[in-house]
Amino acid sequence: MKKIYIVFTVIFFSVCIFSQSNFNIGGTILTDTGWHMAVKLGAGDENFDLSMDISPLSVTPLSLITVTDFSVNLAKAFENTYLNTGILWLNDRPFPDADSNRSILFVYGGLNYGNNNFYGKLSFGYPLSSETLTTFDLTDYLFIKIGYNLPKPTNFKDELKIEFRFARGRKDISVYFSEPIG
Repeated sequence: MKKIYIVFTVIFFSVCIFSQSNFNIGGTILTDTGWHMAVKLGAGDENFDLSMDISPLSVTPLSLITVTDFSVNLAKAFENTYLNTGILWLNDRPFPDADSNRSILFVYGGLNYGNNNFYGKLSFGYPLSSETLTTFDLTDYLFIKIGYNLPKPTNFKDELKIEFRFARGRKDISVYFSEPIG
């Protein structure tokens, strides 16, 4: 498990250093079986988005709740709308006394819309985990992300963003700063 965290950290910092993108930092309220505060880190530009929400549960042994989302725009469908694909890794309940450990890789595809202040993503996907039972509930396959860029004052280069994410029973709220790298 620790190797996976190291690999994602190396990928995250490589993307931040070698791309002309924005660096995102802030906080997230994670909701699944309870409320957890998480640190939000990420990078992105017009064509890709990488975000990681990390919340510690215990130090010994190291237990983290992590939600990692990586998506790319494939092609322009309409004005301000793109075909989008990505992978969402939910590591929701990594502690031993949980009713089930929900470490799921969720592959999705859909539409990504964005204008100056509002952006949204509507996608359908499928879990890659063999332990996940297939259901007929549409919400198990739906991934929605809605965000708003607050208008910034003049001579201010950072953006303040509010984002809502709905995926696989999660309803998460994020508030973070997006700062241009370089």
